[in-house]
Order: sequence, then structure tokens, then C-alpha cells
Amino acid sequence: PVITTATDVQGVTALDLLAKSLNAWTPALRPYIVPFNRWLAQGQSIACYQEKDWLENLPGLEMVDREEIDKLKDENLPLIILTLKPQEYSEREKQVCLCPKPYLVGVGARKDLDPAIFEEGFHTFCRLQGIDPREVARLVSIDVKKEEKAICQLAERLQIPFETYSKEQLQLVAANYPQSEF
Repeated sequence: PVITTATDVQGVTALDLLAKSLNAWTPALRPYIVPFNRWLAQGQSIACYQEKDWLENLPGLEMVDREEIDKLKDENLPLIILTLKPQEYSEREKQVCLCPKPYLVGVGARKDLDPAIFEEGFHTFCRLQGIDPREVARLVSIDVKKEEKAICQLAERLQIPFETYSKEQLQLVAANYPQSEF
């Protein structure tokens, strides 16, 4: 059997799928799913503001500028905010903030590298790539690095997971990414 949802039938962006596509899902999102998806399926106008162009083509959502948010509050219209700074937006009914974390970063470090040097290199990389460190969902590396102090400390400091993979697992996807010898 094929299971479809009302948002599928209407061809609109479901809130839960939007959150998952941006690694922005949290259990706190759960109470917003049903009402937002219902409004979307009913064709109600839902505004969406994103601080950065994380996504394009969001069927069913009306993209708005930062300046339009206050107007929407006055009209009590549903609003989805994609932001790294949810604390800057006052809570209100019919509003949900998602914090996108679309990046996973493959890392490596020489054995016993000073954690401060590694962290500085990470922040330099992020700056050069136009990535805010808060957008990083997790750090990944080869399994021989699983206890590398510099990497573990950075993951802890960023409060994100550090996942490792075997050489064989990495070779399965090696052609898709730039790589170093491991």
C-alpha cells in the first residue's frame, strides 16, 4: 500500500519534512506539525523567513523578508522562521523557529594536535566556506581518529556528535567527496 498525506496530495512543503531536510528536527517541534501541516493542506497562507538561503522552492510557503515579520505578527498569520538565532524572535502563537544544521564536516588531525590549533583551523574553514559553525550538524572522520583529543574536544565544545566510519565504509562514498589519504 502507498500512504500519502494531505500535504503530499496538495503538493506543499510539510513542516516535519522541511525540518528533517535541514537537520532542524527537535522533539519540541512535535506540537507544531499537525496544525502547520493542516494549514498547508487547506491552502492557508504560511509565511517563511530564512536568514540565509538554505532552501529554494518551498511549495505552499510564502517567502518573506525580515521586515515583514512584525506585520505578520499583527495579522496572526502562521510563520516559519529558519534561523540560527531563535532567541531574537519573540514567541507567539502560530510561529515556529527551526535552526538549520545542513552540514556535516569531515575532519582529520595529526595525532596529538593541540586542540586550540584544530579549533582555529575549523573556524577558518567555516569562514572561508561561508558556514556558520552553528550550521554544522556533526563532525565525521575515519575510525582511527575516534579518540583524537582535538576532534573530540571540538565536537564537545560545539555540542554536536562526532561520528567515525571504517575505511571500507568511507571507500563506498569516496568518489563523491574530496578526500585525503587514510
